[in-house]
Amino acid sequence: MIPGQNVKIDASLKVLSDEPWLDLSTSLNAHIYPVGGACGTAGGEIFYIRVGSGDQPKSASITGDAEDAKVPSYGFRNSRETNRFAVNVCLFTGLGHGGETRYIYEWVPTTTIPETTPTTIGSDFGIPGGTSISSNGNIGVVSNNPTSPPTFTLTDTYQIISITNYHWNNAKGASPGTIGLKDSTGKTYGPWSVTTRSGQGGVPNAYWDAKPDIILGPGTYTVIDSDTSTWSHNSESKNQGMSIIKGTLISSTPTPTPAATPAATPTPETKSWHSVITFSGSDDKTTQPFTIKGDEWRVKWSIRGDPDYTYFYVFVYPGGQTRGSVSNWNCAKSPGGDTQYIYEGAGDYYFDIGAANLYSWKLEVEDYY
Repeated sequence: MIPGQNVKIDASLKVLSDEPWLDLSTSLNAHIYPVGGACGTAGGEIFYIRVGSGDQPKSASITGDAEDAKVPSYGFRNSRETNRFAVNVCLFTGLGHGGETRYIYEWVPTTTIPETTPTTIGSDFGIPGGTSISSNGNIGVVSNNPTSPPTFTLTDTYQIISITNYHWNNAKGASPGTIGLKDSTGKTYGPWSVTTRSGQGGVPNAYWDAKPDIILGPGTYTVIDSDTSTWSHNSESKNQGMSIIKGTLISSTPTPTPAATPAATPTPETKSWHSVITFSGSDDKTTQPFTIKGDEWRVKWSIRGDPDYTYFYVFVYPGGQTRGSVSNWNCAKSPGGDTQYIYEGAGDYYFDIGAANLYSWKLEVEDYY
């Protein structure tokens, strides 16, 4: 019992001694309230109980202006005895009062009494066993009726061993109910009946413990409590009901290995014709060498000369050789022309040209690569 704490007179208060003046019940079922000073006057720090307005006291139940009172700073006869305080019971008889009886009470906490300092809990308020998967417990002061239930997300498969919800409920606890779960598809698990444990200050039924013993795979789950009106929460729990989920890892979900990027399919080479060199003249000629890159090349040729006595021939030699031509052709008609294809592949080549009675001739070399 703490000075300034709210209390009430009931069976939780044990009479230690009295100074009887009236034959009153020693098990008072009423609240106490301060009227101070002498009986019936105002001021002071002594607490009084108004018995009634008749000539006789009511022994079965004391009634009157019932209010929560506060524990005085000092005990009986100005002592500082722990958990003791004095109550004067006044008898009002019409316009006056006939006297008073002083009772010395000791506090016997058989019922729940609010703490002056609101309860706080840590992050691990669950029962032993398993590891904490999710908890929004904290040391902040709590209130009732959260705005939403808590959720938790599993990335691996777990055996859920226990779920504990906190029901401080202004130091009154809450009658045991049930706890369940719901996944993101709306499927429900449970509910499971709970057992309870006392909370801070001996508050009964403050901790609700459920033991689901189920296997849950990866996903997001919501905790369902059967009595949200007494479920504790605060701003540090994001105003969600306080809950801790404990379990054991069953299997880890493998981290996907990024798929290997398939090797790019080589784009088939697109070959085309490329101009290499052009030779022209009207007489015999041995050309300078030229270089071919591809496996195939061609010569576009044309002549102009005397229609009756024209003669034209071409021999193709590898560079540095004078024998063993790789291709040749001739023409005795003017005008004339054609395309000669050569398949000797890459290398250096030159032309040996013979011409008679021509006005002009022309060779255009093209390489295919």
